[in-house]
Amino acid sequence: ENLEVLILSEIIVNSLEGIGKAPKLRKLHLTGCDLWGELPDELFDLAPTLKGLFIAYNHFTGPLPTMFGEMKHLTDLYAFNNDFEGEVPSEFGKM
Repeated sequence: ENLEVLILSEIIVNSLEGIGKAPKLRKLHLTGCDLWGELPDELFDLAPTLKGLFIAYNHFTGPLPTMFGEMKHLTDLYAFNNDFEGEVPSEFGKM
């Protein structure tokens, strides 16, 4: 309930299940965690508080989610070296 910063970088993480249950999380570091697939919707449950999201050097796929537009407090997003495809959604302009 009080967790504000979570750094799991360079640790193999199998799932992000439950990440949306950290209501005060401001920074989430998941660089190099060998995560695969599309970004889980649950990640966007952190929109009211998340300021920094570090997801570089993983294997995330698919288009960048339009739900990023809900992350009004996000100031730092590092998502390079993934397998995203398509265009950057216009919703990114709402961040």
